Order: sequence, then structure tokens, then C-alpha cells
Amino acid sequence: MTSSAKVLSLVTTMAKHPQAVRRAHQEIDNAFTQQNLSSPSPTYTECCALPFIDACVWEAMRITAATSPR
Repeated sequence: MTSSAKVLSLVTTMAKHPQAVRRAHQEIDNAFTQQNLSSPSPTYTECCALPFIDACVWEAMRITAATSPR
């Protein structure tokens, strides 16, 4: 499965769960407010320090791995 398919899976799954989108948005807002994210482009390390966002990405990868053909 391609990277773009995995990103699409993440976006599609998040669209089905608006409460998760709100939580992810709040996590990002809090990180910017606390100046834990560089502006305008956060670093990879900074992004990895967002536990809910990280969990969402890992869950999308887990879901797509289970549905990919072998």
C-alpha cells in the first residue's frame, strides 16, 4: 500500500470521527500555545511529541496494513 493510500485512510477515518478531529485540533492548538511547535513548519521530532496525533497515525497504518492485499 502506498503512502498516499495510508494518508487517505487517516483522513477518511478522521472524517468519520469528528470528536477525534476536535481532540487532535486541540492538541495542536495547545502545542502552539505552549510554543512546542515551530512555526510555520513543525519539525518531525516536534510532531512525534503529539501523543494523540501519533496514535491516530499509527492506528491508520495498522488499519491499512490489515486491509492490504498480500
